[in-house]
Amino acid sequence: MVLKVGFSPYTYARAAVMKSKLLKKEDYSKLLKMGYQESIRYLQDIDYKEWENTDLGSPTLVEVAMNENLLRAASKLYRISDKNMKQVIMTYLLRYELENIKLIMRSKIAKADPQDIEKLWYRSFLHYKEHFLKELLSKEDLHSLIKSLPFLDKKFTSTNLFDVENAIDKHYINVLYLFVQDLRGQGKQLAEFILHEIDAANIRTILSLMKDHRTEMGKYLVHSSD
Repeated sequence: MVLKVGFSPYTYARAAVMKSKLLKKEDYSKLLKMGYQESIRYLQDIDYKEWENTDLGSPTLVEVAMNENLLRAASKLYRISDKNMKQVIMTYLLRYELENIKLIMRSKIAKADPQDIEKLWYRSFLHYKEHFLKELLSKEDLHSLIKSLPFLDKKFTSTNLFDVENAIDKHYINVLYLFVQDLRGQGKQLAEFILHEIDAANIRTILSLMKDHRTEMGKYLVHSSD
């Protein structure tokens, strides 16, 4: 199905306002010179006022708050966009929904408290609803969890965490690649941006393989023809 993405004055204007609130180079320079609490207050004063009543006593809690802010911004863009642009945003956000699944897999290995894991989820749920994630979280072990993932080949049997996460990354990239083939109009520019995810995914994989001193890189890299 061909998806033509055109120019939307309303969406452009709203997005431009959101862009103006992004941190600038000088903001990062200031943050580097600040202590932990001082940097939190600085971010609150700029555009993170919703943090005022949030417990941010550790870097992990800050990361959770950052993730929530990211998804709020993405959800806002989704709401103000036309139906074709919504398809683009929804496809891109699949990345974060798959991160939720990876997080649940890691929690099984670490035997973490399920309630603690739910607090760390990206709150998108456009593809995989909260009830589905809770079902995965309730699985007894990693093997049964993997069998419940609808996008993995039924022949996939590995329970090695690196192998499973790599298979999830390949699924995401293949979805992106198939999606951008149908983009037309100004969507061509978006296609170039989205396809950079392939390079980014391969770079992350290579770095992980080097860290673990692995040499069999070829089978883990993502190719557009996979």
